[in-house]
Amino acid sequence: MTVVDDLTFLMESELEEMFNAFTVDYSDNWLRKGFSVIPDGFTSTC
Repeated sequence: MTVVDDLTFLMESELEEMFNAFTVDYSDNWLRKGFSVIPDGFTSTC
């Protein structure tokens, strides 16, 4: 469990071992509403 700016993130230990960081992207528009979680080293294909 990790807390960042009053947000708590839970992650499987295997994922923590495989990736150094994650980017959490939140979108609130008419095309897409919600969260995307992108591991470090990967790019979004939106």
